[in-house]
Amino acid sequence: MPTFFFHMQDGENSAKDEEGAVFEDQETAASEARASARDWAVQIIQAGGKIEGQVIEMFDDAGVMRLRVPLRMVIM
Repeated sequence: MPTFFFHMQDGENSAKDEEGAVFEDQETAASEARASARDWAVQIIQAGGKIEGQVIEMFDDAGVMRLRVPLRMVIM
């Protein structure tokens, strides 16, 4: 089963997922990336912050970006 990595960026800072997670397939990993983006967006809003440029990028184990999820897309 493939490993995927979810890197988080907020415009100024970034956090790389060094461990990754194993998923059944790319579609399952993409669903998890979208859910993680929604959770992060909720945390930001609840803390009184704004959704401005934050993204989660999903990479496969070869280092190829497979998905980019801007947080503003998951709160609409």
